[in-house]
Amino acid sequence: MHYELFQTMNKLILTLFFLIFNFCLIGQNNVSVTSNDTIISYSYQKLSDEQLDSTYKIIDSIYSVNNINLDQLTSYLSSMFIKGIPIGFINLKIDNIAGYNIGNGLMFGMGLETNDRLSKIFSIECFGNYWTKAKEFNYATDLTFKILRSKDMKLKFGLYHKFERFGNYGFKENEILLNHENFKYFYTKSTSLNDYIYVNYSTYLNKNVKAFARFEVSDKTTVNGQWSTVNGQQPIVNSHRLSTLEFKLRIAFGEKFVNSKDGFKVEGDANPMIWLSYKKNLKNVFRSPYDFDKFEFLFRGKKYTRCLGETSLAAQYGYINGFAPATELFNIYGTGENKFDIYCMESFSTMSPDEFFCNEFAALYLSHNFKNLLIDFKKFHPELIILTNIAWFDGTQQLSNSATQQLYYESGLIVDNILNIGIIKFGLGAFYRYGPYSYDKTWDNFVFKICIEFDI
Repeated sequence: MHYELFQTMNKLILTLFFLIFNFCLIGQNNVSVTSNDTIISYSYQKLSDEQLDSTYKIIDSIYSVNNINLDQLTSYLSSMFIKGIPIGFINLKIDNIAGYNIGNGLMFGMGLETNDRLSKIFSIECFGNYWTKAKEFNYATDLTFKILRSKDMKLKFGLYHKFERFGNYGFKENEILLNHENFKYFYTKSTSLNDYIYVNYSTYLNKNVKAFARFEVSDKTTVNGQWSTVNGQQPIVNSHRLSTLEFKLRIAFGEKFVNSKDGFKVEGDANPMIWLSYKKNLKNVFRSPYDFDKFEFLFRGKKYTRCLGETSLAAQYGYINGFAPATELFNIYGTGENKFDIYCMESFSTMSPDEFFCNEFAALYLSHNFKNLLIDFKKFHPELIILTNIAWFDGTQQLSNSATQQLYYESGLIVDNILNIGIIKFGLGAFYRYGPYSYDKTWDNFVFKICIEFDI
């Protein structure tokens, strides 16, 4: 009975999402956002010109009295998290100091990168870390040549010995631990330990398109994938070699480019953004026995209107043509390890880690944030968010826990911004799993999430 009920609920939610998204796309054009627009948009009452002027004067006086240069402070914090803490001609990389995932445990280490004080033509980066549960050291070094700064044109050579998620998918743009977009990587369960060398070339073709070309040779070894069996009986080959050529495009709108004394910087949030990737494994090149093609696609877009709030859509697709080893399959991001967990963007909150592996998949992540339109109090401004995530899989015969051609559904409700402390805000949410992959017991389909977001 509950299956038919939630099927109906899912259709209603999907209809609402698409109506809102289409209305937003048609109803507004892309416009440049000024500081005035920002204050007006997030103000609970419309401000007059006099009130706006008074607001600016108060803010300026606070910064002036305390000798705070807001532009310098913002620039420093952004640079610290992305480039690291400068110590002479070396940057201490924050993202290499600590980490965690459920498969390998806690990670402690150090990463260093040379900055422009040593050379504006090249940089050298290296890191070393230790994973406590896996009891394994990871390390890497790379050399980057900055060919043309105005195009962010770079040529990079690297050597790595590190863990990677089994069945990896995605276009990770940074490694910042406190970035809520990266929380889903905490739920990496099975990994391969990889040794690889690579050469990577990247450049902006124009203000919206960045191109990447990469060639790598890797030896991948399964270290904590005890599940990796054929039909639950025979173990998969533990180690294999891959020679991979990859071409990738990042298409983004709404960003601004700044060539400053600190180097090339991209400012603003890309909206919309598209990633395209094509990988070709080259058989008999450096003794690789595999010949397959791998396609990946990602779309992200969002639209805000004062009368409705903000609608967000993310779409993913992946396809493998040919026989690929298990490490190269698609492992759908599941973050439902426990009944109560951390909420992670662009993941399935009710799906367990490593629950589905497949040769082909498509996923939609739909959400609408009503901001303060439905609920608002004088000193308490919660944000109501509704979400529906849908996935389709085409399984593989290589693994006993592969997916079949059915749709996976989950929907959820989040009350965000319940608590806001400086640069951190908290919320709570609940998700329900339904459809062909739902559990027999209704309670087993529920999971609960705490939402944490750092404003960095």
